[in-house]
Amino acid sequence: MRAWLLVLALGVLGLPAARAQPPRVQWQRDLDFSDRTGKVHHKTNWCDVEQQVRNGTLALKDSLRGKALNLFIPLSSFWARVDEEAGGMLKGHHTTLLDELALRAGLSWRNTYVTAPQGTLSTGETFTELAQYYAAHWELIIDVYADSSARRALGLDFPFNFLNLSPVLITRVRAESESFRETFLSFTRPFSRLTLIATTILSALVFWALERGVNFVHFPNGGDAYGLGTALYYTWAKVTWSGHYSPVSGPGRIFASSWAVVALCFFASYTARIASSLVSEQQLLQGLSSMEEADSTGARICVWKGTFAERAVQQFGGVKVVLASSNAEQYSFLRAGLCDGLLQADSVWELDKNQKELNPDCELESVDRSFLTL
Repeated sequence: MRAWLLVLALGVLGLPAARAQPPRVQWQRDLDFSDRTGKVHHKTNWCDVEQQVRNGTLALKDSLRGKALNLFIPLSSFWARVDEEAGGMLKGHHTTLLDELALRAGLSWRNTYVTAPQGTLSTGETFTELAQYYAAHWELIIDVYADSSARRALGLDFPFNFLNLSPVLITRVRAESESFRETFLSFTRPFSRLTLIATTILSALVFWALERGVNFVHFPNGGDAYGLGTALYYTWAKVTWSGHYSPVSGPGRIFASSWAVVALCFFASYTARIASSLVSEQQLLQGLSSMEEADSTGARICVWKGTFAERAVQQFGGVKVVLASSNAEQYSFLRAGLCDGLLQADSVWELDKNQKELNPDCELESVDRSFLTL
């Protein structure tokens, strides 16, 4: 499981500096994100340094001591951001690593970098083409890119890896509980309501047949239709424990005892279900469990257009791909139910899941990490 911080140096060695290094502020002022004509050029000739390292007159660990690196750093909320409260200082994950690198190697970078909004693409431009442009005009590009043979063939170099960019499937896990109506009427479980009604009517007929002609308390008129209605009333009253039989015959008493046990079971079930409706436990319902399931069911999967995820999802022909124009948009699509899941890089998801604007209700969860390794 590997992934890469993109540190690009396309043709760094052997290219002369186009002009003296200006201050960072001036570089930023001169930068035009819509310009791809090559006017901006901040590269240094490192041929002498390389030669000294190769012939052993300069140790590799000291090769950049006292030097300044010209960097391009796309901004994002976590990787690199401008902290206005700290006087516009650049902070974040990438900058922390760069500061440590500068400390150990004795180099500098804080006054020789420019920034841009993350994913600043021209019309029709891909992220690979954007990386090529950056690498052709700056010495190093500090951003998150997936390493691939196709990108290496274009001259892009990925010398340092520390992130896991293997895609993971993110799905929405929502809490759901039964409605009060469903809980209130569920006291017949595991029996059906029809079974309860049929059993009650049949038991009333049996009791009436056993007691008519001998039980003049319940059936003073013998076995007429009124007596049958009375038997049905006492049978149902026993279910709710609001009344009971008064049998006279031996068979009637045996039957009444048996029905009391059945009524007790129904009543206990009813009481438990009513209690659960007052303190209902929520059940977590997961959307998808794997990309294979998404593929077989024709699920909708959100991906950020132009990223590695768009290519990764293409191996699943049954999936309906929903393209988003940004990272935030694909998460909003998922929360709104416009897609059933989304693909995100493993390490990036570990950060995104704790972002309030991306996962405000903590209802998103990763469910499949096995289908592709980068």
